[in-house]
Amino acid sequence: MTRPSPTGRASVRITELRDRPLVMFRRGYDVREATRRACRAAGFEPELAVEGGEMDAVLRFVEAGLGLAVVPIVLGIIGLSRINRTGQQGKGLAIAGIVLGAVGVVAWVVFFIFAVAVVSQLDPSDFETFDMSAALLVER
Repeated sequence: MTRPSPTGRASVRITELRDRPLVMFRRGYDVREATRRACRAAGFEPELAVEGGEMDAVLRFVEAGLGLAVVPIVLGIIGLSRINRTGQQGKGLAIAGIVLGAVGVVAWVVFFIFAVAVVSQLDPSDFETFDMSAALLVER
């Protein structure tokens, strides 16, 4: 007996990918590693159906029914427009991808702003001198 597909809803929990074949990018792609980490954090190893090296291949494998895929935010937007145009299933998964991608983008922007703020507060003169009381001078 097969479980109902997690697509077609407004949100999908990572645990719903347990025991589902996944179409993943080849090793070295950030989205692959992020998906694997999320699955492992949820207590399971993702089930690899097939892997692709190009976005088009991954999308075609999903379209052929070989499995589900987690894709970057831009593809969620493209997928959502295609779903709305053609009436295909998967709207919930596309929306979930867009939301997760947006959260990731916001997190990186906040991190970057924080890093710039911290670096801008550094005084270069703090790095010009060296306190020899905590060092051992070695001569040849």
